[in-house]
Amino acid sequence: MRLLPAPIIYMMLCSLFLFQSCSEDEDTPSRKEMLTGTWAIQQSDLTNYSISVGSIVFNKDNIKSIFSEDQISEYEQILNAAAEDLFPQNSTVTFNEDNTLGFDNGVSDLLEGETWALQSNEQELNVSVDETNVQNIVFSVEELSNEALSLVLTISQEEVESLGDFNFEISGVEIQDFTLEYTFDFTKQ
Repeated sequence: MRLLPAPIIYMMLCSLFLFQSCSEDEDTPSRKEMLTGTWAIQQSDLTNYSISVGSIVFNKDNIKSIFSEDQISEYEQILNAAAEDLFPQNSTVTFNEDNTLGFDNGVSDLLEGETWALQSNEQELNVSVDETNVQNIVFSVEELSNEALSLVLTISQEEVESLGDFNFEISGVEIQDFTLEYTFDFTKQ
């Protein structure tokens, strides 16, 4: 019996590994494929914020130096309510394959037919909402798998003021600038 030369055996083994690794890549869904489907909100949180009073910037960790616990609690309740308004409990969001968007808050379907797109190396989710004064909402995609989705929304005072005239005060202290950061966690249905 004749044995094959070592270089031929080596090439055959390499080709087996190459073909094996190619087939594994084909089984991995793209980020768009993972996102497509219906997602139920699990949790919405105000994860961070910063406010400017005069020339000093305060965040969630050091705001206690200027406001009382009651003032901070009142402020954070208002801000947390805003997160609940965006994605109420028991609501679902459907990302369709044709990049249209459906939203169901448990009572009625809203935003049917609005659009979405992944951008910035698929690390951001851009949602186009024509029915509001906000034309685009951009979320950072913190986590995306076949089962879990975590989105972060950062909102600046400039973006809020574009919706109308607002006076920003906490217990008589005028806020010159602020940034809010919300995290929304979903599970796939």
